[in-house]
Amino acid sequence: VAGAGAGAWGLYAAAGGGPDRPLPGPGNSVLPKKQLDSLWQIQVPDPDPGWVQWPLGYLPAQLYPAGDLVALVAGKGLKGVLAETGATRWTTDLDESVWQSASDGERLVRVASILDDVPYQEAKSYPLYLAAVDPATGAAEKSFAHFDDLNGALVETQMLCVADGVAYVVAGTGAYSLEGFKAGQSWYLLAVDTGTGRRLWKTPLPARRPGAQDLYFVAAAAVGRHLVAFQEAGDGSVHAVVRDNRTGAVRWDHPLPGIKPDRVRRPLAVDGRHLYVGAGRLTALRLADGAKVWDSGTGRPGRTYGLPTVKDGTVYAVEKGTGLVALDAVDGRVRWREKGGGGAEADLNAAPVIGADYAYSKRGKRLWAIDLSSRTPARAYKTTGDRFTAHEKAGLVLALGGRFLAAFPLR
Repeated sequence: VAGAGAGAWGLYAAAGGGPDRPLPGPGNSVLPKKQLDSLWQIQVPDPDPGWVQWPLGYLPAQLYPAGDLVALVAGKGLKGVLAETGATRWTTDLDESVWQSASDGERLVRVASILDDVPYQEAKSYPLYLAAVDPATGAAEKSFAHFDDLNGALVETQMLCVADGVAYVVAGTGAYSLEGFKAGQSWYLLAVDTGTGRRLWKTPLPARRPGAQDLYFVAAAAVGRHLVAFQEAGDGSVHAVVRDNRTGAVRWDHPLPGIKPDRVRRPLAVDGRHLYVGAGRLTALRLADGAKVWDSGTGRPGRTYGLPTVKDGTVYAVEKGTGLVALDAVDGRVRWREKGGGGAEADLNAAPVIGADYAYSKRGKRLWAIDLSSRTPARAYKTTGDRFTAHEKAGLVLALGGRFLAAFPLR
């Protein structure tokens, strides 16, 4: 592996055939039962767990906007799709894991895989390699970092996020296992400079009990001098944990009672001041010290909220029985609630996507565009999606779910 560099781990475009063409639009009846009211749509299989048969292998796919592409694990391979048209630019043909890639919005970075000609189960240990993906071909660029003291074969290795030229990675030492964490393993969180490959810091993580099958981190984002994360403890509880991203030192650890990991396995709602937590009560936790700055239950007891989104000083979330609600990010004051009575069916599991003029919120089998001026629904798009991501560069809302990836206008 060391002699061949990053190319050895086999991330390359599948041979043969041109790019996939988007499926016909709403005016064509080729797929009447699954037709999406979208700008384009392509069929994408769910991630294939492949050789990972325990629950870790069944995590849902994530979308990674990267320049003019959006990448995702579809089937066994990593797929790069041109966001503007839906054409598939490249597809890799090796087993991929949804938790081992991340993007900073322009560059896709991932944990390296094993040599193509070495059976994975026979490779008990090899160095941890990190590399970027060539956006034009899907091939591996030369690895920007590798570490001989970490075991790159461990299944639970995670690429958490990439921001400001730094990759945040969970990696371990010890024996390889396909039966969860194993006794004798040691696990670390590390920060790596993507330009120089230098390890900026490494900090230990709590030991997992042998046989445990849950990843350490549910979601993470780097903001300013903070590495913000939802971290799963050994007992299955979720904690909001903020670290100093210059040293890895934990600044604070705040348990989130009643929140299940799979419910919040989505991008974090965080800005330069606060982390916003939904999936029940809606709260703002101060990044500096973890103090609860405001709580939606104050003065409004019994209200339940979905996953939040924050943009330009406003927090948006679905309020059960009401629909979309906008709150002041500083003090939690309600600025407005959706009008028209159509929000009763709004999906609390789908965080809203916010454009300049509209907010997009799922309800039933439709994605509704809510006019931010009138606070009323403006139009609806048919969708099978259950995860929605803004691709700002292409001006699109991307929807993933029901074995389709589709694009809607972001306005």
